[in-house]
Amino acid sequence: MKLNLQTSKATEKQKNGILRRFSRDQRGIAAMEFALIVPIMIGLYFMLSETANGLRASRKVTMVSRVMADLASRPATLTDADRADMFASADPILSPFSSTTGSFRVSSIRFDAAGKGYVDWSEVQGSGIGPKLTRCTPTEVRPSQPSLVPISVPAGLKIPNTSVILAEAQVKYTPIVGWNITGVIDLNDKLYMRPRASEFVTRNGITNLPCT
Repeated sequence: MKLNLQTSKATEKQKNGILRRFSRDQRGIAAMEFALIVPIMIGLYFMLSETANGLRASRKVTMVSRVMADLASRPATLTDADRADMFASADPILSPFSSTTGSFRVSSIRFDAAGKGYVDWSEVQGSGIGPKLTRCTPTEVRPSQPSLVPISVPAGLKIPNTSVILAEAQVKYTPIVGWNITGVIDLNDKLYMRPRASEFVTRNGITNLPCT
């Protein structure tokens, strides 16, 4: 009986020793921490990478709208060759992003003696941004033309007997990671610029007659 009691105590002491050694054993902690932290770090890396990539693409869309407005505002008359060069400028600017997913529109908006504006001409490449703006589309609601939906132009640009070039760009951006969550993102920008060589930039085949 005494032997069994001693054996039981020895066994219990051995178990307690094993538990103490196990509680002090830290050999697996680093591996567990690594397994927990690595997925978080990888996720943060891809999130920051995609954010930077998206901002880069957005900046390029802004540059495209600026360059198109600049090219369209230089000549007194916009020829077909000028139009082709204007839209072709998007390719090198957007690289390495593809311009095939983009759509671009450049329009001339004229203001009459009363400061009321209307679209003089409009050119489009691609379909995502919409069709050409209809000639005589106003910048404010006109009761005589209720079918023409007005376009928004900042009040500070509505100077009588002047015009502005409006360049619009839209590019569809698909994130490399997380695209199934965000889907395709439309990056848009627009820019206004005054003509350089004359008060109005004319377009081949358009008489620029006033709209009433």
